[in-house]
Amino acid sequence: MSAIINQVFFRYFDINGDEAFAMMRTQNQDAGPASAFAPLGVAFQNCSDAGLKAIQFQSTLIIDNSPASGAYCTVFDRGVLRGRYVTTNQSVKIPIIGPKATILKPGNIEIDIASPLVAALQTQCQAVLGDANGHNFGTFVYGNRKEVGST
Repeated sequence: MSAIINQVFFRYFDINGDEAFAMMRTQNQDAGPASAFAPLGVAFQNCSDAGLKAIQFQSTLIIDNSPASGAYCTVFDRGVLRGRYVTTNQSVKIPIIGPKATILKPGNIEIDIASPLVAALQTQCQAVLGDANGHNFGTFVYGNRKEVGST
């Protein structure tokens, strides 16, 4: 029988009022308050020009961050960080909705995983994210920026 997998959802809006969601698995497979993920939300907001509005995990934590203008500030602009879980070495994608230009390397395609904002995000991911078996998130390996699904 498959195990129940807890997931945390982050709800964003951009300066155009468009909405996006990002979902990740958690280390803890028990019930818990959404407020436990607030530090991770702060780290994501620090890397994003989109406004984080809510975190959902068993319940909803309302957050009222406003979106900012920036070079890649819409929900169609995505940063994708690739990382690995500790122990299993399984790869995982961590999305950043509307990434700030300040976390990008020159050329604005590759994410600078050594930047202080991305390093702070990695620390928060290590604290709460994991796979279905509770293996902790490890480290970011690389990341890049792309545009998705715009019409």
